[in-house]
Amino acid sequence: MTVDDGVTDWRVHYHRRYEEYADAARKSPVSDLAARAVECFERMSDLVRPESGPVLLHGDFTPDNLITRDGSVRAVLDWEHAEAGCGAKELRDVEENVVEIARRDEVRSDLRDALLDGYAAARPVSDAFLATKAVFGVGEFARVGAVRSFLAAGDEFDDAAFRTRAERELDARIEAAESRLDRL
Repeated sequence: MTVDDGVTDWRVHYHRRYEEYADAARKSPVSDLAARAVECFERMSDLVRPESGPVLLHGDFTPDNLITRDGSVRAVLDWEHAEAGCGAKELRDVEENVVEIARRDEVRSDLRDALLDGYAAARPVSDAFLATKAVFGVGEFARVGAVRSFLAAGDEFDDAAFRTRAERELDARIEAAESRLDRL
C-alpha cells in the first residue's frame, strides 16, 4: 500500500500536506508559526521511523461515526476521508477530535488514558510510536494557520489574541514532541 502517488514513506506525504497548509496560511496572522510547524515536523520526523508500512486510516474517526449496540461497535461510518498513512497520525487525530474537546483537564486526562489503553489492547504502543504521534501534533498545527486564513477579516477573532494563543499551542506541541523524542 502506498501513501500518495506511489510514495511509501509517510514523511514525504505529510510534509507535502503540511506545506500546503502553511501556504494556505500565508495571509494569516500566524503564517510564520505554520511555517515553523512544517520545519519542525520535517526535522523531527527524520528522527523517527514508522514501525509498519502504511495502514488504512479512517480520516474522521469520532464517536458520531460509530454505530454501537449492546456496548459493541457494529459499524464505522463516513469513510470519505480514508487514506493510507501512518497509524500514529490517526491516533493523534482521534485524540484531537475526541479528547481535546473535553473542557476539564481531568476529563481530558482520563479520556487520553482510556484511548491509549484501548489502542494498546489492539496493538503495541512503543515509545517510538508515541514520539511519532507527538511529531504529528507539531505538523498538524499548520492547519491552524490555514483555517485562520480562511476566516473573514473583522470577524470575532482578535488577531493578537489568536496569535498569542497559537504561539503557546505550537510551543507546547514542540515541547511534547521533543520530550518524547528524548526518550528514544
